[in-house]
Amino acid sequence: MKVILVLISSILSAQIFSFGVKGGLPVTPTYDTQFESSRFFAGTVDFEVKRYAFGPTVEAKLPFGFRVEVDGLYQHVRTTAASAGAFPTGALTFQATTATAWEIPMLLKRRFGHRTFAPYAAIGSTLRHIGDIQETEWIMPSFPGYSPSFTHAVYPSGEPLRAGITAAGGVSIKTHGLRFEPELRYTHWTSDHFLATTEQLDFLVGITFSPQAR
Repeated sequence: MKVILVLISSILSAQIFSFGVKGGLPVTPTYDTQFESSRFFAGTVDFEVKRYAFGPTVEAKLPFGFRVEVDGLYQHVRTTAASAGAFPTGALTFQATTATAWEIPMLLKRRFGHRTFAPYAAIGSTLRHIGDIQETEWIMPSFPGYSPSFTHAVYPSGEPLRAGITAAGGVSIKTHGLRFEPELRYTHWTSDHFLATTEQLDFLVGITFSPQAR
């Protein structure tokens, strides 16, 4: 136990890690609408990602000036669908589906220079996890003899982890033991499920604490 405590103390004193928060807004569209129809119904499906992302960030120093950054960015996603049909009841149907999404970027990062104001670049991969889904449905029949219905359900999404290729660039500003890092981050997703687009561009700002950051 004493050896473990000494090792932890040595790691912390070496300032290998820095911790903080990161958040921002998307630059690319977060809203998408599709029209679907058949001989039984016609309607629209709207998808929206809330215009913010935020969460913790941690960075670890590597040799030769490289760093590893891992974030956990929270988002809220929502899908709404409205349709009308003649079969079987001619009902008007409205369905709303909401879920939480966590993006986990894992980036290899390199700052250029050791100045107070230094540019940096990063590249890596991002994983995306969809949490529990909440689904609400209203059905309003237009034919006599049918009653309106309302249902609400919460269930696991069953979604596998989605992966994307990520690249980023920004500037690092160090002052009073804090580091501010505004950046543009691009991610190409391999699937557009629960996304408005597979080409995602975000503006993010990170604030980390590392008294001896270089």
